Amino acid sequence: MPPARLRIAGALRQAQSFGGVGGALLAALEDRAFATIPFLCCDASLDAADFYKANGYVEESHRDFVMPRGLVSRVVRMKKQSRRKGSPS
Repeated sequence: MPPARLRIAGALRQAQSFGGVGGALLAALEDRAFATIPFLCCDASLDAADFYKANGYVEESHRDFVMPRGLVSRVVRMKKQSRRKGSPS
């Protein structure tokens, strides 16, 4: 699948439940992704936006996300640029 099409459908975490596991998982994902792409985007729940901000993501917009069963959830579109030297542009 082309990199522009790869996605993680969702990840949930409970605040402070495992002492940094969420941040470690995100860092590992970013290391792999930034080896081939210049940025990552995600639609974060309102509860998760601060987690992403603390990990270097910037808020771009707010929107409604419609789930497969029709439930609507407000999300924050977040983006993080690679800081690697020589990363693809």
